[in-house]
Amino acid sequence: MSGELDLTDIVVTEDENCLIEPEAEAGDTTPDAGELGEHIKIRLTLKSSLWGSPKLIYEGLLKDIQPHYDVDEMLPQHDYDFIIEGWWWPQSATDSQAMTDVVKLSMKFQLQQLPD
Repeated sequence: MSGELDLTDIVVTEDENCLIEPEAEAGDTTPDAGELGEHIKIRLTLKSSLWGSPKLIYEGLLKDIQPHYDVDEMLPQHDYDFIIEGWWWPQSATDSQAMTDVVKLSMKFQLQQLPD
């Protein structure tokens, strides 16, 4: 069976694990809010042996990911891999603000079955 895939209910949750001295020295004044999502750039792709290269769904800072993505592809019955890469941490004067922080990314995969 074929179907169309959506990524829904995408949520980034950040938490300040504790505020240590290097974070405070870098200007972190928010003991209850994490900043890790402001520093990690991610790439979300859909990979299948049907295509020559993975299809890009999102690339950017984790904090800027949208809550919903339509893949806009009719997906025939086949094996697919979603790949999430945390692949870039830009060096800046404020990157120490995220030293002990925690970030969680959650999402739902929704497949709408289409008649053949």
